[in-house]
Amino acid sequence: MSSNDDSPAPQPHSVQPGLSATSNKNPKIDTVDALLRTIFRMGWTDWTLTAILISCLINHYFFIILNVAQPIIDFTRLITALISVIFIAYKVVSGYKSKELITIFFKNHPLQLFVSIIACGATVSFFLPLILNLFRFIGETDKLTTALLASTGGVIAVFTLIKTHQKNQNDEQTLDLDRKKYNQQIKDRMEDLKLQEAERLEQKEQFEKNLEAQSEKNKQDHTRQAHAERRSRYTKAVEQLANEKATVRLGGIYTLVGLVDEWLADDALNPEERQKEGQVIINNLCSYIRSPFTLALKAEMFEGGSEPDNYEGDFSKDQAAFREEQDVRRTIFVEMSKRSSTFTMKKGEVIETVPGIWSDFDFDFSRAPIFYPLIGLRIEKGNFYSAKFYSNADFTGAKFTQTAHFSGATFTQTADFSWAFFTQDADFVEATFTQEANFSGATFPQDADFSWATFTQTADFSGAAFTQDANFSGATFTQEANFSGAKFTQDADFVEATFTQEANFSGAKFTQEANFIEATFTQEANFSGAKFTQEANFSLATFTQEANFSLAKFTQEANLSWATFTQEANFSGATFTQDANLSGATFTQDANFSGATFTQDADFSAATFTQNADFSKATFAQTANFNEATFSVLSPEFVKTYEDSGKTVSAKFAALAKNQEAHNFTVSKGSFPIPLGEAELGDGVKHHIPVGTVLFNPSSGETSKPAQPLENSDAEEEKPAG
Repeated sequence: MSSNDDSPAPQPHSVQPGLSATSNKNPKIDTVDALLRTIFRMGWTDWTLTAILISCLINHYFFIILNVAQPIIDFTRLITALISVIFIAYKVVSGYKSKELITIFFKNHPLQLFVSIIACGATVSFFLPLILNLFRFIGETDKLTTALLASTGGVIAVFTLIKTHQKNQNDEQTLDLDRKKYNQQIKDRMEDLKLQEAERLEQKEQFEKNLEAQSEKNKQDHTRQAHAERRSRYTKAVEQLANEKATVRLGGIYTLVGLVDEWLADDALNPEERQKEGQVIINNLCSYIRSPFTLALKAEMFEGGSEPDNYEGDFSKDQAAFREEQDVRRTIFVEMSKRSSTFTMKKGEVIETVPGIWSDFDFDFSRAPIFYPLIGLRIEKGNFYSAKFYSNADFTGAKFTQTAHFSGATFTQTADFSWAFFTQDADFVEATFTQEANFSGATFPQDADFSWATFTQTADFSGAAFTQDANFSGATFTQEANFSGAKFTQDADFVEATFTQEANFSGAKFTQEANFIEATFTQEANFSGAKFTQEANFSLATFTQEANFSLAKFTQEANLSWATFTQEANFSGATFTQDANLSGATFTQDANFSGATFTQDADFSAATFTQNADFSKATFAQTANFNEATFSVLSPEFVKTYEDSGKTVSAKFAALAKNQEAHNFTVSKGSFPIPLGEAELGDGVKHHIPVGTVLFNPSSGETSKPAQPLENSDAEEEKPAG
């Protein structure tokens, strides 16, 4: 059966096994009969089976006509059916082997295939029952015809489902291709967008670089212009400092101060460059402070209330110029103070320091003439080395945020540092105070060095607080030195210090060592109520007038060995918690130790008492040593009776154990003796102590009766031992 449609030819298909050798080349299958010839190609086996099948049909026909025995007819039918089944199965297998050809043809020529199936099905449905009826295989043909037509319809339905499935697959493939194509288009679009974005970012980056470069150039140009303008203002301001008019000089100072702040705030420079530029201007300001001012020599005149007699020149004009210059120079310190460090204090201690914007600069005021007050200012790195203060140097309440250098400075008038606060070291080495020096209430958290300083008038350190070492070695106090209520937390060094007038340390507190070795007190030395927590060393010290240590407390060793007391030495009520060393000391006038308490050894060996030595009511808890002591005028007084009240008080001596060194009352030759008596406690052990004194037990507090004179002591007169 041929077809005239224009469907594309299927792909060549190789011949399956079992086909004849003539089918090695794939024929062009574009019609149904070509397909059938290819699939159902007849070989010698096919023709043999066909011949046998026809023979069986003919034999069956004649067997029916001839009324052959029924078994033979049935056998013939069986053989015919078997051959038919074998032939059909063989062709089905042959057709299955050519399934690709069928699929391709069905895909390319579905209409031809459907028509051919219908035609073949109708033909077979009509002729096959007729042939079988003709050869007497069957009777009625209706049922077989109906079955064949139904089978043909089923085949058509199957092919229809297959075609529908193929169409769905094709649609899905098409949809998948469209989806892939769409996704590819999206991907391509995204790539294009990325490229465009990258190009845009590149353009933006380039634009920003160009803008930044231009901005940097503009900034550099502006910076150069600003720096040039600043330097121009600086030059002009420096010139203004030499102007005759105070207002112009003052304007120059404010300009210079503002320029320092501008340099420090200039972000175009690194910190080192900013500091360098600012320091140049600071140096100019300090140089102006150090510059000489002739009228400063007449400061005392101008500070007076009236014009002095025989004044050379115009006093009113000079006084006005003097005061104007005071204001100008003080302004520099005021502006520095505003920019110096600040700190928070609690109970006299700095708990927080906030650096100022000028804290890193160096300030040099050495050899400067200072003739104006600096009350309440904050001074950073105040270097006043060898400076000269012509008028009152008023630093009342001033705060020195770093080391204060006043070494070699000269204060011609009053120097007032009352309630000043020195955050770091205070250096007054070899400073000269011609008039009163007032440091009352001042606070020195770090070392305070006044070594070899000279105080011509009163030196007032009352209530001052020295947290670290206080060094006054070699200092000279020509007038009164007042340290009453002062607090020395660390070592206090007054070695070789000279106090020409009264030295008042009453109520002073020495937390660490107090060193007064070879110190000289020409007038009264008042240490009444003073507290010495560590060693107090007055060895070789000289007290020309009264030395008052009444009620003083010596917590550690008190060393007054070889000290010289020219006038009265008053230690009444003093407390010596550790050893008291007065060996070799010289008491030219009365020595009063009444009511003194010696908790440890009391050493008066080789001491010299030219006048009365009063030890009444004194307490000796350990060994009392008077070996080789000299009492030039009369024996020491250990028992005393007051005439007004008639009350008698006596010294107390501890009852020492046998393994302890005994009290020693062996005086030197030529000395008035210490009359000894005998006393005992409840243990029956007798001790030799001065007559009339009592013995006591330091542990229990038990006391004895007054010591009774030794035997034959009545015959001894109170005279120098000889």
